[in-house]
Amino acid sequence: MASMLKKIKWPVLVKTTLAGIGLVAGYWLITALLQAFMHQGTFTQALWPQDSVNLWQRLLAVILLFAVHVSMHSAAYGYKRVQKELRESEQKYRSLVNHLKLGIFRSTSDLKGKFLEMNPAIENISGYSQAELLTMNVSDLYIDPDERKQFIETAVKSQGNASQVINCKKKDGVIRKLVPTITPVKNSRGEVIYFDGIVEDITESELMKQRILDLYQTEKKQNEELEEEARLRGLFIDILAHELRNSLTPILVCSNMAVELAKSQENLKMQQLASRIEAGTLSLSTRLEQLLDLAKLSRGSITLKKEPVETREFLEEVISRFKPSLDQKKQELNLEIFGVLPKTEFDSSRIEQVLINLLSNAGKYSPPQTRITLSCRKDEGVILFEVQDEGIGIDTKEQAHQFQPYHRCEHTREVPGLGLGLAICKQIVESHGGKIGVKSNPGKGSTFYFTLPVKAQ
Repeated sequence: MASMLKKIKWPVLVKTTLAGIGLVAGYWLITALLQAFMHQGTFTQALWPQDSVNLWQRLLAVILLFAVHVSMHSAAYGYKRVQKELRESEQKYRSLVNHLKLGIFRSTSDLKGKFLEMNPAIENISGYSQAELLTMNVSDLYIDPDERKQFIETAVKSQGNASQVINCKKKDGVIRKLVPTITPVKNSRGEVIYFDGIVEDITESELMKQRILDLYQTEKKQNEELEEEARLRGLFIDILAHELRNSLTPILVCSNMAVELAKSQENLKMQQLASRIEAGTLSLSTRLEQLLDLAKLSRGSITLKKEPVETREFLEEVISRFKPSLDQKKQELNLEIFGVLPKTEFDSSRIEQVLINLLSNAGKYSPPQTRITLSCRKDEGVILFEVQDEGIGIDTKEQAHQFQPYHRCEHTREVPGLGLGLAICKQIVESHGGKIGVKSNPGKGSTFYFTLPVKAQ
């Protein structure tokens, strides 16, 4: 009962009831007036009878007529307002549909399909005008009529929408790839009376997909070629390094023996010559090892021997081994450790190689009697190592290129080297999962830093 009362539209029911009562009252009033006029002779007497009962009946009828008039006027106003809202809504949605790039249409349900309605986008997609399309069949746009037949059969059997990718020919003969989606609209007997559908032109997007796929395949091929080239280059460097190392070993041994022989014979000139041969051989061996390291690190063929390391002890040992190399320029080397350093895991020989390289650069590019500082601290899940010097500094534009292989700053070309040390440092640090960088101001020294992740305990 409550649900039935909720479904009743009370304003409409009241207005309808008042209208009915008003019509009956009006009919009754007119009839009474005519009868009174005929019996009493004058319209005034009929309108204002001496009998009070008849008078109140007339007044009640007039009130009812007024109520009916107000009710009907209100209903007419409401109807006009609803009609206006419907027109505005229709105009809004028609404008929306007309501005869509998707084609929207309605067609008959037969296999050929006649266009019943459409938006302007259908004209742009097909190349035909609306007048031309209204005289055509939907199947006329298909290159293969069997596609239309299969599509309609699928759509009729489906419970909802049906989509299909088809090739269609525009009026100018250009082939376009379209995706129509149609919905069968059925009557109360379940019969399809027409189709509502939308059409999307995917020609450009398909071409773009193909271009992207082609670019991907091209890039993939180029990457494979580069990887193969890098592999061959690494193999060549390995073979070259092996052959050169075999040749350098006897030269280094003989130069050492020559130095010792010259010392024993107190032959100063021979000692100088032998020392130069030994220094040159050592320098060449170092360069060779750098090339070999860079090649192996670049292709990931070096296996890191990570193990737990007491960081403080490790740094103290590095400092003690490196300090004597700074004596000639009377440079001071300090170690600063902030807080408690956790035990972390890394390849100690490789990280020592990084630190020695950074300390060596700091010594080479700093004036005599200056200070070099190696500092270390824990910082947000990493161990931060910094090597700070009081040297010539690095220009801001050059800082971004410091870790590129073979790069040498203009003011450092006088110092011997291939420009591989920092590139090797970068590869070693990143292979540990860390980062490396530099902060510097020309004339105010440089700070090279790198991080290593702290192993979770």
